[in-house]
Amino acid sequence: MTPRPWHRKRRVLGLLILLCVYVMLFLYDGVRWGDKPENTADAVGRNVRCEASGFHLGLVHDCSVTFEWEGKTYTSSFRHEITPADIGREVPIKMTSKAPRTGYPRFIVARAYDGPPELLLPISWFLLFVTAIVLMFRIFAVTNSLNRERQQGQTAP
Repeated sequence: MTPRPWHRKRRVLGLLILLCVYVMLFLYDGVRWGDKPENTADAVGRNVRCEASGFHLGLVHDCSVTFEWEGKTYTSSFRHEITPADIGREVPIKMTSKAPRTGYPRFIVARAYDGPPELLLPISWFLLFVTAIVLMFRIFAVTNSLNRERQQGQTAP
């Protein structure tokens, strides 16, 4: 039995919906949004380790840095602020606040960066969401036309 063309249409539309969802997650987690001004450094990170993120197809790296602050050694991980190009370099680190319950300090990289405007994230999410909804309605339309063809085929002698 050969597959009918509507099977292929539904499969392709379903894959396009999954692609839209993947791009939405990639934009949310894989892109560094907004600008950050330069801050004064409280510590200097020296041991940078990076590994590629499989979810982001190796385009985004999860990097960690070890540094000393107020006599203690800390290791923090940064996704967007440290890159593999920082391996072997000193990275300026700034303490921003302390966690409310544990009192553990929170750190950021002190150097400046600029990324795409933060307004683009909700706009791109909205466009991808609308595209996924339109594709889903298209799947329903393909399925509905199939049901009509079946009903007409059953009533004909």
